[in-house]
Amino acid sequence: MATNTIPPPSNLDGSTTTSLTQFYRIDGLTIHLNGRGGGQEIASWLGPAVRGWLLGDLKERVCLLNPTERAVQGPSCAGCKRKPECLYGVTWEGTGLGASPAHLAGSEVGRPTWLWTYFPIVNEILKGSLDIPVQIFGVTNNLLEPTQMLEQISMLPSGRIAGMTANWVMDRAKVEYEALDINGLPKQPDQWGGCVPRLAIGLLSPLFLTAPGRDGKKVAILNPSFGDLFRASLRGIGSTLIGPPLDQQIDWRGLKQLALQVETIDSFYEPFEQKRFSSRTDQRYQMRGCVGGAIFRNVPWSLIPWMELGGRLQCGTHRIAGAGRWRLIFEP
Repeated sequence: MATNTIPPPSNLDGSTTTSLTQFYRIDGLTIHLNGRGGGQEIASWLGPAVRGWLLGDLKERVCLLNPTERAVQGPSCAGCKRKPECLYGVTWEGTGLGASPAHLAGSEVGRPTWLWTYFPIVNEILKGSLDIPVQIFGVTNNLLEPTQMLEQISMLPSGRIAGMTANWVMDRAKVEYEALDINGLPKQPDQWGGCVPRLAIGLLSPLFLTAPGRDGKKVAILNPSFGDLFRASLRGIGSTLIGPPLDQQIDWRGLKQLALQVETIDSFYEPFEQKRFSSRTDQRYQMRGCVGGAIFRNVPWSLIPWMELGGRLQCGTHRIAGAGRWRLIFEP
C-alpha cells in the first residue's frame, strides 16, 4: 500500500535521535468495514475495538520473543527483557518521555503513543460498508519510530470489528512532525498576565475521569469543572513529557489552585456509557463518562497552553484508545 511520508528531521550528523521532543501525527488512515449482515448494531465509539485490533496484530508482527518466551511472558509486556528494543514495546507500551514526577504517583501512566477514531458513529444500524477515519499520535526522541510503525501497519492482515471485515486504507497516509518546546509552558500561575473572558471546551471523544466517592470507591465525573479538566491535563502532560529538572521548576500546586477558581458559565455535558470487552484480561465491564463540553469565564492565560496540550495528548482513562480529546474555542 502506498504511503506519503514526510521524511523525519535529522541532525547535522545524520542521526535520527534528538534531545528536543517531537510530536508526530500519522494522518490519512481509514478503516474500511464491510460485509456485515442483518443490520447489526455498531457502537457509537469504536476506539477500544480499533485499539484492540490494531495493537493485537501489530504486537504479533513485531514481537521479538520466540514462541517459548512468549508463553512465559504472557499477554502483558511488563518486565519483558526485549521491550527497550521492540517497536511495539517502546511506543504503545512505553512509559513516556518524562520521569513521572513524584506528585503524579499512582496516576495513569502517560503512554507515548495513542490513537483517535472518528466519533460519534451516528448511524448505529448500518448495512453494507463504513469508512472510519483514524489518527495516531505520539511523542518521541527517535525520529524513525513513526515511519517504522506506519510501514508495519501497512502490512497488517484483515480483521473483524463489530461483525464486519476490517481493512486499512492507507493511500493518503503520512507522518507529520512538530517540535515541542516543553520549557515554554508557563511554570508559575502569574507568569502570563490577563484572562480569556469566555473559553469553551468541546469534547471530541468521550471523557472518562473519576473521583473518590463517599465509600472510597471511584465514581465517574459526569459534569467536570475547569479544575477537573486542568488536573487531568497536568497528569497527562506530566507523566508523558515532564521529568527532572523541569518538574522541580513548575508550581504544580499554584497552577491547580488557579484552575479551581475558574467559573463555569454553562455546561452541556451528557452521560456516556458503553460496554467494553478486554481480550487481554477476558473481562467485560461498563465504561461510564461524559460527552459534550462547557463554557468558562475569565480563564487565566497561564493555564491556556496546558489545556491546549492536554487536549492534544488526550486525558483520563482509555486515552490510548482515543478518549479524552478536546479542543479550545475562544468565544467573543
